[in-house]
Amino acid sequence: MLTLLSKYDDPKDSFGLLQLKGVGEIKYDVSMSIPKCKICGCQEFPIKGDEQLCKCPICYPNEDYVDQIVKLSGEINDAQHYFFIFDTSYKMSYIIKQLIQLSSIMGDEQTVTIIGISNLTTIIYKSDLGVATLFTFKDMSEFKTSKLYAVNKKTLIDTIIPGMPTIFNITRNQETGQAINLTHVVDLLTKFTFIPCYIALFYIRRESAIITSDEALDLGSNISQGDKNIIHFIAEKGFKRLTAIARVSGGIVVKPVRKDKTFVRNLINVSSRSLVKLFVPKSVKLVVSTNEFAFKQKSQYSKYVTSQIRGLACLFKVQQINEKSSINIVEISETAVGKCMVLHRHKIDAPENQQLQREMKMKLAVYKVLKTAWQGDNILKLMQSLITDDMKKGTAIDNYGVNPDEDIYSLYQVLTKVGYVYNS
Repeated sequence: MLTLLSKYDDPKDSFGLLQLKGVGEIKYDVSMSIPKCKICGCQEFPIKGDEQLCKCPICYPNEDYVDQIVKLSGEINDAQHYFFIFDTSYKMSYIIKQLIQLSSIMGDEQTVTIIGISNLTTIIYKSDLGVATLFTFKDMSEFKTSKLYAVNKKTLIDTIIPGMPTIFNITRNQETGQAINLTHVVDLLTKFTFIPCYIALFYIRRESAIITSDEALDLGSNISQGDKNIIHFIAEKGFKRLTAIARVSGGIVVKPVRKDKTFVRNLINVSSRSLVKLFVPKSVKLVVSTNEFAFKQKSQYSKYVTSQIRGLACLFKVQQINEKSSINIVEISETAVGKCMVLHRHKIDAPENQQLQREMKMKLAVYKVLKTAWQGDNILKLMQSLITDDMKKGTAIDNYGVNPDEDIYSLYQVLTKVGYVYNS
């Protein structure tokens, strides 16, 4: 996790940007339990030179704290199950390559459910038979889940991948021009109630059927199930609907990358559910712009918690009290590698980081435009009023206006991209 801070216009205002960027260098691996401050209740932080001694950065802002990321004790349970769902109108060779990539990163104890979707048929592999089990969409109302649909790595490699021609032979003569009904797919996923959490990869080549903004929200919520699950769409069209669904579960939408042998691995790496907590002094007010925070006000500090951090941009309103030269913000992040803590010392009089400032301005504007698009409204006027030609220059939306669906995709890439949104 990385929190980036920068002054913006008024010296009392600062931008803050949170986004998934992996975990930086971890110098201190703390086995002991880090105490909470007895004065305010905030998490304390190790002192430089004596890491066993901790103090509260909120109550004692001028102490010399360690400047590396601190790994705390405790492990994070990551999803142990995958759904690999694919549109059978894709070429078989491409799907097989994606399955091989998935098998290479699966642990021996992890499982996967393989689902092929055509116009008329849903095909699911069952581990006891080693062959495809067929259902029509009409049958799905009577479909009963079983742990036999969750196959291990060995079965995937030895049986399913070599047997993939079966699925494509079954669907070869079926019409593939009809749009995919995403509601059917999500209903199928929600039937697997015995799976505690999962990562779903959905490869879509055809257009998805039209859905309303409320339906997209419902589908995303049904997938997420309280932040337990996440879905990524690998698609070639229909980005407005897909991004509206994916954003709810913290997933992303990307176009197929056929030559990248690490494509699936990279998707999995950004799939680990992350949680971030921010402890800030009462002199700092966090105005959330793109995601929801849970908020708690304490006597000495404010605490913000969110689990949906991809693409998040937010505005820190800093009230300078007693002419403080810096403000301490404690960040605790739970990621795939465990629980980490870092102290951000924001210097109020620091030089402006113009490139970072541009990025945060862009993300704020893009989110407002996308939110309007997901609600079904026309975004052209809003786009023109919020995003100037100077802001667009060198970004993915530099050529905005060529194709409405591609425009949505370009906006979404700017919002979710980690690091600077500007092309090199």
